[in-house]
Amino acid sequence: METEKIGLKIRPRKDGTTAYYWVASAVSRHADDYPNKTVRVHGATMDDIAARCRVLTSELNG
Repeated sequence: METEKIGLKIRPRKDGTTAYYWVASAVSRHADDYPNKTVRVHGATMDDIAARCRVLTSELNG
């Protein structure tokens, strides 16, 4: 899975866990007008996380 295409950013945390974020500016140049610039994404699997990112991208692109 190419995380950049779906706006997914993966960040390690100090406690050793990993946090997943969808970042609007990673998928669209028009993200300045979108109210949700960054959204924490949760899911049981990477497929769940990717699906949520695709939904957020779809909402952004309207």
